[in-house]
Amino acid sequence: MVSTDINSSKLALVLHGVNDLRIESNGQSVPRPTESDLGPHDVLVAPQSVGICGTDIHFVTHGEVGPYKVQAPMVPGHETSAQVIAVGAEVNTLKPGDRVAVEVGIPCRRCALCRAGRYNLCPQQDFGSLPPCHGSLRPTGVYPEDFCYKIPDHMSYDEAACVEPLAVGVQAIKRGDVKLGDTVLITGAGPIGLMCMFVAKAAGATTVILTDIKDDRLQFAKTLGATLTINTSNEKVEKVLQKEGLIVDRSIDCTGNEVAIATCLDSTKPGGVVVVVGLGPANMTLPVTGAFTKELDLRGVFKYNDAYRPAINLIASGKVNVKPIITHHYDLKDSIEGFEVSKNGKDRNGKMAIKVMLHVGNAGQWQ
Repeated sequence: MVSTDINSSKLALVLHGVNDLRIESNGQSVPRPTESDLGPHDVLVAPQSVGICGTDIHFVTHGEVGPYKVQAPMVPGHETSAQVIAVGAEVNTLKPGDRVAVEVGIPCRRCALCRAGRYNLCPQQDFGSLPPCHGSLRPTGVYPEDFCYKIPDHMSYDEAACVEPLAVGVQAIKRGDVKLGDTVLITGAGPIGLMCMFVAKAAGATTVILTDIKDDRLQFAKTLGATLTINTSNEKVEKVLQKEGLIVDRSIDCTGNEVAIATCLDSTKPGGVVVVVGLGPANMTLPVTGAFTKELDLRGVFKYNDAYRPAINLIASGKVNVKPIITHHYDLKDSIEGFEVSKNGKDRNGKMAIKVMLHVGNAGQWQ
């Protein structure tokens, strides 16, 4: 193993239960990965920038997401950029000092789904920040070599941390089979909705419509390239589409909200595709008869599959600019405040929060 000590941070953010976040000394209540934990094809990394995701917030406020429950102290954070600090004996594509975007969901590689190339559906996948697996808001982590993607010199750690949510957008656009010239409806103008908008436009969609119930988010989406925005708290999507003469080819829900998904089903043309990214209640009442008679394809998205490299290329090439969505920065020692800002959707001065970025390491300038 080859290593270099670049990370002097000794702190970790640990979730102990509902609304019980604590900043601790590294290794105090959760394991501290070291070189001794490396397998021959593993790398030890020092996380640098880590974005706060809605899933992280839900674990803090509810202690669970779907079947995943916090039953022991857990480190949150999975939108991760890092610097390599040690490599296993048989690692040949990375070296200490390399800058990487980390895909934290590690499949078994052996089950039928993995062998079929759908590793995101692997029932044995370990995913950092989903209990019982620890996330990235600590000084070190161990990951397989092939799930750490080297980033170009001109890409910042902040941009690399945005590769994870952008990969969700890549997966959604692939699942939706968005084509050149398509009109795409996206419900939800939060970070994932914006990422889906970016990728849809990069894939050739010429009209991208975003809906939300918050005017500030819709105005922000407009500045980032949304063709049309609709506040669904006071406008009916179908009426606006009719007025504008728009026919929706593909719809993507990024809310998990029953009403929003129903809007997608009602608004999409016969023979179109509806993709559901947002995770909501286990049971919903939806207008499926109308969807079936229109022969709509209803498709789900769960994480992402082989989407990191395309996401990195989109950012590196300038096709997608993620910098504007990063609205707030906090060092790890102030990360509890960062979580509060992300949860509230604004800071104490009233500034809207889209993507809150936490800074863990000290490997260099992160902005």
